[in-house]
Amino acid sequence: MAHERDILLIDDEEVVVSAMGKLLSLEGFQCDGALTGKAGLDKLAKRRFGAILTDLMLPDISGLELIEIIVDRWPATPLIAMSGYATTEKAVETIRRGAFDFLPKPFDIEELLGAIARASRFAERSAADDGEPRLERRYRLGLHAWVELDRDGSVTLGADVSFEGTIGAITALELPIVNEALSQGAVLARVESDGLIHSVRSPLGGRVIEKNPALESNPGLLDSDPLFGGWLVRMIPTDLNGELEKLSKT
Repeated sequence: MAHERDILLIDDEEVVVSAMGKLLSLEGFQCDGALTGKAGLDKLAKRRFGAILTDLMLPDISGLELIEIIVDRWPATPLIAMSGYATTEKAVETIRRGAFDFLPKPFDIEELLGAIARASRFAERSAADDGEPRLERRYRLGLHAWVELDRDGSVTLGADVSFEGTIGAITALELPIVNEALSQGAVLARVESDGLIHSVRSPLGGRVIEKNPALESNPGLLDSDPLFGGWLVRMIPTDLNGELEKLSKT
């Protein structure tokens, strides 16, 4: 697709749009900028983009409202949200509303390129597929992460379909340690692949009780089988009912 390396940057700071555009152009992307949400929507109405990067603080429209409009009108175009006032709650809300990923500012270029690369690969695969399998008894944080309720009161967490076949050869995988406490929306796993960085955000908060031992010897399971054999951790949730309300049921 001719438009797959075309990126729309929406940010009210012209210096940010210019700097990010220059960085991405060095990586072979063609970037178009918009300083307001309305300007971004006007550009989307006139041409196709491979991905959209938008700040959540815009002068004319809230970032969350903009996400909902874009996801409704252009659902096949992945959107990556950015914020200099990042919280785990904001990460959960943006992904829940349809953002492909969330990046807190400032971020490394490797994180940005990782999110764009994964979004592009996922969009290509989604266009070719009839649909992704939906598994019962699971709750999802967008297409980002899943949680499955276990009978003993614990939960199993994993990366969702947006990570399946989109990461590549994994060179490093960082998971929380056993007994570590995580909040909903915090980084659950940090993955390095081909010089890029990918982050999986936790769909629930709680205390980690087990890491997937299979990932120690075969981290590639996160890319090849994230829905089953590549699950990440098991945990005891701290606010199961309250936080499940922020997830979608499958």
